[in-house]
Order: sequence, then structure tokens, then C-alpha cells
Amino acid sequence: MEGPNDSSVSERESSMATKRQDQITRKAPSIVFSTTTRQINENGEKTTRVVPTTTLLPTSGIQEVSVMELKLQPEVQDDCDICLETLSSLELEYSFCGSDCPLKACKECIAKHFKDTISSGYDGILRKMTCPACVKRSVPVSLWGPVCSSNQTTLYSRRAAILLTLQCSGCHERKTILPDEDENQVLPTDGMPKAVKEELLMEFERFNDGKINDQELYERISTYFFSFENLPNPWLVMQPILQKIRDEGFRAELYLRYLRHYPKVSTICCEAEQCFRCRTEDWHDGMTCEEMRKELEAEQLSDDVLNCPECDIQLVSPPSYLLS
Repeated sequence: MEGPNDSSVSERESSMATKRQDQITRKAPSIVFSTTTRQINENGEKTTRVVPTTTLLPTSGIQEVSVMELKLQPEVQDDCDICLETLSSLELEYSFCGSDCPLKACKECIAKHFKDTISSGYDGILRKMTCPACVKRSVPVSLWGPVCSSNQTTLYSRRAAILLTLQCSGCHERKTILPDEDENQVLPTDGMPKAVKEELLMEFERFNDGKINDQELYERISTYFFSFENLPNPWLVMQPILQKIRDEGFRAELYLRYLRHYPKVSTICCEAEQCFRCRTEDWHDGMTCEEMRKELEAEQLSDDVLNCPECDIQLVSPPSYLLS
């Protein structure tokens, strides 16, 4: 049985334990960090905000805390290669487009570089998104997209689609024939030797990362697929390759290079077969683009050019709106 003073003793012991824990907590070492945030205001001026943050070290199992010395490494400073401003290394991007990239720049300068690149383009032309340091290397949207706004990435995708626009002969509307990305698409590598298949897949990923350009990849594809004579339908090979390309701009560039050699296309909306090169209403089966052009010119001349019944001089027929 408990004595009359047992409860008061327990309360005193509990109070003393709580007080000891409070003393340990007050004596526990803490680290004060400062977080520096750099922003650009509406006037284009750079502002710096320093926010101190106090972090307590864990006190679990500490019976008595003495003086603890923490040696923190000093903050490393470095210069941005573009604006030349001295900043903390935490605010700089290193090797932006790859491990061999020499770029060392702040995020604001990198974002401005890609924003200016997009702004300098227009519908009908797609600027290559090159690295500020590696000017011959294209940077995929997966790298530059996070430092830019969604409006800029949307504009980039729209201009890539415009490069492949064609007026459909079925619905008579101007639409793109650029296929969408399909990550579940499988590359047509069945029957290939293992070494050749691995080499092709490696080159394909290098293109997705911007390490090789569309001409280099197309040469590989031509060697593996299009070197065979009488290939029944090259598009069955090219379509899954295009749909495995993540960057819309990269996909459009490779598709345009393919169309230089195989201009026959099928519109996405109506599946109308047309020629992308000479833009005829239907595909000119059995005729080259040059032969088709001459035939169209001859038809146009027969309709618009008349012979004078008196002197047999050729006269150009006036437009119909002048005759009404």
C-alpha cells in the first residue's frame, strides 16, 4: 500500500525530471544557418534576402552537455560565366548540358539565355536550344524547361508542330503531322544482332540527350533500316522511332530529315496520303515530285494561256474576278 506522502514524492520526482530535461534542451547545441535567396523584381533588379534558420541538435540520451565545437566549412564563392557576378556555389549551375560541359552560371542567366533564344524565333522556324557554353550541342527541354516558364515550353512545342503542318486533302484544314510521344512504343529492333541493337539504342539515347544531332542519328537509322532496297513502307520503321523521342523539337528535326528522302505522308486527322515535298492534293504514285510539278504546270498553262485566233500569239487569260 502507498503511504500518504507517496503521491507527492512522485510528483516532485516528475517535476525534477522535467526540469532536468529543460536544462538539457537549453544547453543543447544549435546551429544557425542563413539561407540566401536571390530574386528579380518587376523592374528587373536583383534582390537578396537572407533568412536565418536555427536547428537544434538531437538531445536523445544526453545526460550532461558540455561545450561542443562544430567546424563548418566556409561558403564557397564563384563567378558566373555570363553576368560575372560573384555568388555562392549553391546558386550556380555547373556542367549544365553534360558532364563535359564547362558552363558555370547562375540560374537567372541560364533562364534568360533560353528565353531569348525562344523569343528570337517565330512561327515557321525553330531555334536550336543550344547550351551557352557548348554552342554546337542542343539541350533537350527536360534540362532547360525547369528553369523557364511553362509559356516558353508551350511556345517551343507549338513551333515544333508548325514545322510539320500540311493542309489535309480530306478535311481541307491545316494541321500538323508531327506524331505525339508514346513512351510505350517499342523500337523496331526485332531480328537484329544483340551488339547492333545495343549500339542503336545507345545512339538513340545520345540523341535524346542532345549529344548527337538529327543528321548523325538519321545516318545510323539509314544504315540499320533504310539501306535495304525496295523497303515496302519506311514509315512503319520511322513512326515508332519518332514517338520514342521525348523532345518535340528533336522529333520535328528528325522527321523533316526523313521527309527529304521519303516525302509520302498520311495526315493524322483523315489519313489522306499526300506529298509533303510538293504539297499536292494526293500522293503521286509512280511519279517523282519533278515529274508531278511539270504535269501540274502543263495543266495550268492549258487553262490560263490562250492563242490569239488572228496572229497565234499566246495570251494569258485574265483572272476570273476581272471578267465578272
